[in-house]
Amino acid sequence: MDDNKLIKINTGLEKVSKQIAITNKLLTGIELVNHGIQMVFVQGGYFNMGSDSDIENPPHSVKLSDYYIGKFPVTTREWNKIIGNGSDASLGELNKKFRIRDGFMSKIKNIVGAKNRSSGIENRPSDGNLPITNISLELVNRFIAELNERTGNKYRLPTEAEWEYSARGGVKSNNYRHSGSNNLADVGWYAGNCSSIQPVGTKKPNELGIYDMSGNVAEWCADKFRRDYSQILRNENPKCTDGGDPVVRGGTYRWENGITSTLTMRSCYPPIGGDCIGFRLACDSVN
Repeated sequence: MDDNKLIKINTGLEKVSKQIAITNKLLTGIELVNHGIQMVFVQGGYFNMGSDSDIENPPHSVKLSDYYIGKFPVTTREWNKIIGNGSDASLGELNKKFRIRDGFMSKIKNIVGAKNRSSGIENRPSDGNLPITNISLELVNRFIAELNERTGNKYRLPTEAEWEYSARGGVKSNNYRHSGSNNLADVGWYAGNCSSIQPVGTKKPNELGIYDMSGNVAEWCADKFRRDYSQILRNENPKCTDGGDPVVRGGTYRWENGITSTLTMRSCYPPIGGDCIGFRLACDSVN
């Protein structure tokens, strides 16, 4: 057998091996890593990001590479393993500096028609499976840096494009209005079925096996907010680093029913954090 045929055979075997590896990741979906963080493999591809809403910009084609994203938002238990001090302690720390008010909902209530409510923090159950909230972006970055130091991984916040692609179900998307269903009550906690933050993973997952991307808490993304982001960014692995406050995506437990879609809702919030803003992790690979 000549060398050219051997090269072709080896190249073919490499392609088959890569495809098998991707298939195995999609079938298993979730990998357990250090400190109990569960990550879901997301096969990259093209999708139409955004909607016709003014704040969400017109739909535009985006291409993403493969990545991993958290199966759940980071919980208070996971936070305390790395940083210590639960969300209430973090809230106290931030209140001393910033006098936090219920700004997130007042900022977006005109967009979604939501009503301002009490936070519910004082009444919520003590549960390590609650998503961590009331943490500044500085504290989030400190958590990620410490987690990376302990695990040898390179965790980060998802980009806005990665977050939306994951919420839509990636290559398995069924084009639902919400992340995993056309019925918000099936997949999300909102004002119609709860009055406070709920433990993660208690509603149905989306097509990729990811939970809580519609409702419960909104989530920090790695991007800065700009209304014209679809015009200024490249369409491959976009990330906006020049803009206003950090982007937050997803619904919260305070949103009223009747929201057209929780997949494309965009907003921003000062990096001091708030009582209905959490985060989930992303990374390019998992050790």
